[in-house]
Amino acid sequence: MDSPSGYLHLEDAQLSDAKLIKIPIWPRDIVKVGRDPRSNTFAIETDVDNMVSRNHCEFYVVEYEPSVHYVYVRDRKSFNGTFEQCNKPPTHELTTLQKEECELFKDKFTVSRLCLGYGSEAVVHLASETNTHKQLVCKLITLGKANNKSRGESRKRILEADILRGLEHPNILPYIDAVISPHNIYIFTELASGGDLMSFIFRHDFITEFDTRIILRQVLRGLQYLHDKGIVHRDLKPENILFALSPKIAYHRVMLSDFGACGIPEKSRMLSLAGTTHYQAPEARHCTEAQTPAVDMWATGLVALLLLTHSMQDEYGPLNCLDPEAIDALVSELLDHNVTRISHEAKNFVMSCLKVPPLERITASDAVEHGWFCSPKMHLEFFQEMDQRMLSTQTQSMAQK
Repeated sequence: MDSPSGYLHLEDAQLSDAKLIKIPIWPRDIVKVGRDPRSNTFAIETDVDNMVSRNHCEFYVVEYEPSVHYVYVRDRKSFNGTFEQCNKPPTHELTTLQKEECELFKDKFTVSRLCLGYGSEAVVHLASETNTHKQLVCKLITLGKANNKSRGESRKRILEADILRGLEHPNILPYIDAVISPHNIYIFTELASGGDLMSFIFRHDFITEFDTRIILRQVLRGLQYLHDKGIVHRDLKPENILFALSPKIAYHRVMLSDFGACGIPEKSRMLSLAGTTHYQAPEARHCTEAQTPAVDMWATGLVALLLLTHSMQDEYGPLNCLDPEAIDALVSELLDHNVTRISHEAKNFVMSCLKVPPLERITASDAVEHGWFCSPKMHLEFFQEMDQRMLSTQTQSMAQK
């Protein structure tokens, strides 16, 4: 590679005449910053107030594709912390036990200490196939101690791995393998280098209705596949909708991810509270009746509303506690007073998803055939060409395994 993935610009805000220092960040290199010159790539020895720790932070590159590199920052347990746009970056070190377990399967997978993100129940690490060096994602779930509640949670996590193992669809994040120990579950999936839908929304001031259709149609195809298999996702939201990297939205492959809350109605009463509050269907929020695939369609309607209006639920409040008339009025107001005109078909689709009675909601199978995705004919033909292209890509990928 002829040029670095990025540059680290160091500037002392306390000094008005300070010179700007520019440090290149190369793939496979880690730029360490701190006061101690012996253990850092760049030592800040002029920090008389000790605002910077001896070993403060480090920068590293994740090379998703030859031409696509992302730079990450990790705090090194500094005293004052490391902030990126006023937020602390995710940090997570493998425990001694996890390191020992990783040694047992190191001939197949390597789990790095580089953290790509974390949630309340899992940490996501960058990983790779040992032989091919292909970059992957490792979702690391720590199992609880052997009490009744934790045993139930452990079974739930193992179910997630089992469900993923049986899924194979262009619009589902590809599963690679899982390693299960009495203490941890390591789920390996492909790396979705395009990021999640929420990040995509934040990066774009405006998303056209046509692009919205491209995204949602793939979400619906993924849901249709799951529902046909008797699986309900139960935590559909923008953060769990991922993009495989592509230079143009018209060629983006959209994939559903994070099946930690999913359920199978035939094997469960499906009455437990699951998912993210703002995206829960009314029956899921109030636990009034068994959850069906209809809960995913409610969430799809909210994702569609977000894409079309760029309005966050924080701005207008959760819909799942309103009566049908109030929902219709609020959704109509958001769509009718949008900056750009929204088609009648788009409004009809959103409304058909956001019905309070689950049985009145459109199904994923019917939604794929909705007029919004099937007309005009030239658009339908374009969508079908995308389907074939993604299926071909998936077939080639499976053949290489």
